[in-house]
Amino acid sequence: MHDTRQEGPDRISRPVVRHVLIVDGQSASRETLGLAFRTWGYRPHMARDGAEAISIFEKVSPLLVVTELNLGRVSGLDVLRHFKAADPDVVVVFVTGCRSMADAKTAMRAGAADFLAKPPDYIRLKSLVDHVSSVRLPHTAEPIESLVQ
Repeated sequence: MHDTRQEGPDRISRPVVRHVLIVDGQSASRETLGLAFRTWGYRPHMARDGAEAISIFEKVSPLLVVTELNLGRVSGLDVLRHFKAADPDVVVVFVTGCRSMADAKTAMRAGAADFLAKPPDYIRLKSLVDHVSSVRLPHTAEPIESLVQ
């Protein structure tokens, strides 16, 4: 289940790597989400906290970020604001043990795409991720020569 992109004059089909950043202080949560994303054809990158997430984000430019709200010194909301400032199109989803409606509203106002309670509804998460992927990644790209005719 990999998207492909047509490149160059020979139209060589190459897989499009769909990077996802998972940020959670609990290794079991990170690993479970990572397994789900690998199964769905994505390349997960894992971060234990907000500072590590920011470092990975700057190297990888993920399609999607899945983060916990409570991350310690650099909160999930701080991470969201940093990512949105760097890339306004990045999609950030909170998957959190925090079930406060006030936190959910704050996250959504700050630009989160969704706010899911742990354990997440994987059908809902997969649907959201597939939608993001279809909107943000082209399935094929025309060779530049065809655009300049």
